[in-house]
Amino acid sequence: MLWTSASKSMLVSLVCLVLCLYYLLLVDYATCCGGAEWGLEDDGALTSVRWSFQFLAVGALVLLSVIPLLRHFHNDSQLFEIASATYCVLVLTYVVFHVGPLSLLAGLILVSYPMAAYTLLNRRVVWFSSLALWVGQGVTAVGSGLQWWSYGPWLSIHPSSPSFSLAVMVQMYSLALPILLLFFGMSFLVLKRWRRREEKVRLLSVTDPLTGLFNRRSIVSYLDHERARSVNKGPVLSLLMVDLDHFKQINDSKGHEAGDFTLLAAADALQQCLRQNDRLGRYGGEEFLVILPGTDLAGALIIAERCRFQLETTAVSVPDTERFNFTASFGVICNEGDIRLTVGDMLSQVEAALNVAKQRGRNQVCTHVDLIQ
Repeated sequence: MLWTSASKSMLVSLVCLVLCLYYLLLVDYATCCGGAEWGLEDDGALTSVRWSFQFLAVGALVLLSVIPLLRHFHNDSQLFEIASATYCVLVLTYVVFHVGPLSLLAGLILVSYPMAAYTLLNRRVVWFSSLALWVGQGVTAVGSGLQWWSYGPWLSIHPSSPSFSLAVMVQMYSLALPILLLFFGMSFLVLKRWRRREEKVRLLSVTDPLTGLFNRRSIVSYLDHERARSVNKGPVLSLLMVDLDHFKQINDSKGHEAGDFTLLAAADALQQCLRQNDRLGRYGGEEFLVILPGTDLAGALIIAERCRFQLETTAVSVPDTERFNFTASFGVICNEGDIRLTVGDMLSQVEAALNVAKQRGRNQVCTHVDLIQ
């Protein structure tokens, strides 16, 4: 999913709105408790905090309303991200002011905001907004140190104070809860996105982009693995090489799109004829390689003939083009006569058997035994 700057900004504004509403609920709870345990000793302080969070919530709603309207009349712009990130920093700085710049919550905000922002926003927006957040917390800390205002008015009881109690701990973690949820949620999102990207890179490195089959490197690597297993544990190993007949003529006469459709049809037809433990890969161009573990020469010939017939009866449908059929030639080799054959030996012998099938008129199956004859 491709996120626009406007959609990212709306999500950030929504997060700000949820934070403001959550802290409004805490203020209402503090009002019910009389405010003493929350460091707010009088109704005036409670009213001031309530009005501040109401104002910030209204600001988030305005952003949520204005951004879609601006996006409708103007092109998508990075200014949307700048506006929402700046507003988010303003909300978080106000929260830090009330709980103290050296509190647990302030530390969580310093850590979680850049990470959460990096998953959504442009890097430059994250850099400047993070810098603004750090400056805001620094100003809050300096102002508290110079006694321009009280330190953490919402958490006026210090942990070293005799008045410190379990209720104050509950208060601190209640304030930190939404930031914790955001931190863990964004951590999960980052890990999920990283794993998805890693899996995509892995698939791109082992599969052919057109057919979705194993590419040459991965199918040869699997052949080496099965050859080693055959040498160590004894089961025979057979190998098929498939070459689509007159494929260049299909490309030249019907176009490269028809050639791509032919390769896709061939890959699908071959897969239908193979067993669960067999492996199919695109060896290069119009050539395919089929690995048949635990299959002797007689069994490999049966599978090869089944594949040849399936390809011969497969019709290729291309838009604005008549349906057409194609054929393929097969080379077959089995290591039951010499299990010490290397991967290079097996590939060269099966390619030689394939060339014999082409020389004999194509659309047929030949084995390494035919080379001797």
